[in-house]
Amino acid sequence: MFAKQLPAFLIVLFCGLSAIAAPKDTSKCSSVSKTHIGEKKQVLLETKNCGGEVNSVADSKIAKDGNSNPTNVCGAKCHTVCYSKDPPYYTPGDCQVLYDTIWYESQRNVKGHEFVILKGQTMTMSYSTCEISFVNEGTDLDLVYCRDDWGAVIRYIATSGTCPFGGVCVSEDKNGPQWSINAVGTTPIQGN
Repeated sequence: MFAKQLPAFLIVLFCGLSAIAAPKDTSKCSSVSKTHIGEKKQVLLETKNCGGEVNSVADSKIAKDGNSNPTNVCGAKCHTVCYSKDPPYYTPGDCQVLYDTIWYESQRNVKGHEFVILKGQTMTMSYSTCEISFVNEGTDLDLVYCRDDWGAVIRYIATSGTCPFGGVCVSEDKNGPQWSINAVGTTPIQGN
């Protein structure tokens, strides 16, 4: 009996792993806000609505200041899965620019050490060949995340050579808020 169930189990297991390893497709998401950040203002920061509330980053700050009760996931662990995909690939040096920008913004204390990402929204930073997204996968919770944690995940996935073709870090707490951080290669953006 076990021998008959094993192939079915393995199919379900591998299908589940491939779903986790697939990058979040944000092409159908609508842009809420765009701005350039960093010391040289060379990194594009974009918030996209992927089915959640339509609010700007400024509205996210209002939510953090008391009109909402976002769930803090700073320090929460995530599980990394590396992609093996076709181009475009990122250049680790371009991803390092994103890491440096997070560090720069944190040191300047711009809008605080934490940021709020509303339910169903994605916050994406991009520079040349590298795109990093924090995705709030939930439909019922706004989340607070820390810039230094986001930077640490970026450094691990995209600049250390751990995942040369990109990767995703998925929240480990399956009973808690669902979120992920994706690092992918992209066609260089004009002006970055």
